[in-house]
Amino acid sequence: MGDLYHDKNSLRSAMEKLRCEASAKSGSAAARKICRILCGSIDIRPNTVVASYHPQRCEISPEPLIAALRERGCEIALPVVIGKHQPLTFRAFSPGNALAPGFGGIPEPLPQAETLSPDLFLVPLLAFDRQGNRLGYGGGYYDRTLNLARLCKRVLAIGLAYSCQEIENVPHGSHDMRLDAVLTEKELLRMPSSRDG
Repeated sequence: MGDLYHDKNSLRSAMEKLRCEASAKSGSAAARKICRILCGSIDIRPNTVVASYHPQRCEISPEPLIAALRERGCEIALPVVIGKHQPLTFRAFSPGNALAPGFGGIPEPLPQAETLSPDLFLVPLLAFDRQGNRLGYGGGYYDRTLNLARLCKRVLAIGLAYSCQEIENVPHGSHDMRLDAVLTEKELLRMPSSRDG
């Protein structure tokens, strides 16, 4: 476990720098491209609950995609950190709704917002590989969340990334949840089944 921990940490700073370079170069254009690619690739039904995120630290913005999904009748939810070592919960969000600083200062919907159960997760990341492995920030929040969600119902987890964030092999362990797909400004990459761990 120690080697895995150090392998992951040694990647994080390098991948975050690479992501910020990509964001500075083509962030807005990439955000529009991922919107066109996903909307042209997957039939997303009205009333689908989509878990999005508030972009931080040069993460690719889901905002154009969320606007398009809302036009299709989807419900949007943003993550809320309830506590350390706990799965995320998701509260309903619409543009114009008030947000308050949550864990790490990241804006979250207010407590009175409705709690929703997502069908589709849009997941930020630092790196990914073609097996669906994802490098996050190390807190394990999405791993715990996806594990719980997959026990309850069929969900789809799509990582959002710049194509330059792909690496050959993301260091991973038995508790790391695989993505079902990764969406970049170039393509939608469908992954092997995430249900084998």
